[in-house]
Amino acid sequence: MIPHNSEIILSLKEFREIYDDTRYIYKFKGDDPRCHYGYLTNKDDKPERILGWIILSGKEYCKETPGIGTLI
Repeated sequence: MIPHNSEIILSLKEFREIYDDTRYIYKFKGDDPRCHYGYLTNKDDKPERILGWIILSGKEYCKETPGIGTLI
């Protein structure tokens, strides 16, 4: 996982995992390293579109809502 405020990443695919049958998840760390969250995208969308985000762990340490765009 990488901090969400790090430099622009040329390829996010290394952070992508299968979430379920129809979605991928891209996992990141928040400003506090104990906060882990992910963006969900549809597998079938080209380009992939962000559907939403979820806190994976450290909810009490996730103080800000990560800003999301619409495309990966």
